[in-house]
Amino acid sequence: MGFNNAAQGASPAVGTRGITSDIVFSLMSSGKYASAFLALKDIVKNGADSPVYISVNFNLALCYIKAGEFKDSLPCLEKALTLVKKIRNRQDYSAGKKTAYTELRIKEIAESSCLEPMPEEYPLLFTGNAEEDIIITLIGIYRKCNLEGKAAGLLASLAGPEFSDFKETNDQTIRSLS
Repeated sequence: MGFNNAAQGASPAVGTRGITSDIVFSLMSSGKYASAFLALKDIVKNGADSPVYISVNFNLALCYIKAGEFKDSLPCLEKALTLVKKIRNRQDYSAGKKTAYTELRIKEIAESSCLEPMPEEYPLLFTGNAEEDIIITLIGIYRKCNLEGKAAGLLASLAGPEFSDFKETNDQTIRSLS
């Protein structure tokens, strides 16, 4: 059980076979995406709308992405985004100026580190960052599926100096495809 869930009294996401989302995160972190995929599909059957299912849906989307099934990843990413927006309590870390936080997020975004498995506690502790990671991933998948209008809409929702390079690059690409 994740430490934040214990503190809040919430249970981890569990599938019908008793496999938790924490176990799935460990499988994904060690590169065992096939086993993680089966476990995540089992967990998703419960269909809960609790915040612990943010990482479940995001990680299931990553499995589809790893398999090259981009269109199948979209419902998972969209569900994760819907769930994270329900608990969003974003703080303005940057306050319009470059800070250490802003510089670190620029580096993470440039390195596409948002395509890493998401631990269950992450969206509960860092809701704003989790939402941004899901949006960045969705933009990339929308573009791979030739859904440029949806990509442009999400691109416009990213605010803050840490996204200026990301937005400029993606905005130019979207405009050139239109």
